[in-house]
Amino acid sequence: MKLDYVPIESLIPYARNSRTHNKNQVRQIADSIEEFGFTNPVLIDEKNIIIAGHGRVLAAALINLKEIPCIILTELSDKQKIAYRIADNKLAMNAGCASYRNIDEEMRQLNLLQAKWGDKIVKIDNNNRSHNLIKTKKRVDYNPIIKVPIGGV
Repeated sequence: MKLDYVPIESLIPYARNSRTHNKNQVRQIADSIEEFGFTNPVLIDEKNIIIAGHGRVLAAALINLKEIPCIILTELSDKQKIAYRIADNKLAMNAGCASYRNIDEEMRQLNLLQAKWGDKIVKIDNNNRSHNLIKTKKRVDYNPIIKVPIGGV
């Protein structure tokens, strides 16, 4: 396993990726990357096929990043790659929310800090419990440069 910066156009999406990413989510991921940096590397194999992180790759393309951090997992067998993809997606789907009260309290604390320091990185809509955690700086056309291979990888 090694960390490297990989040109985004050399990354190959896994054709049978089980997650979908709509325009709004990709924009949110892009906004997060712009605000906090690329804090969660994409997982790829030795052929640059994405194992985990398709949404982050789309977001990086949206904001015109040329290279992104990737962890290259060279030691996984084909069977392990499939099992990892399933586990990564399934475990995320199994996650719950311990308490909306905790989220609401964190949002209140962040609002207080924003009021004190004048930064506005969070928009809150408590009526429907949707928290837009990252400010939208500007709208960019959704036109990722990543091409999905036909027929499957």
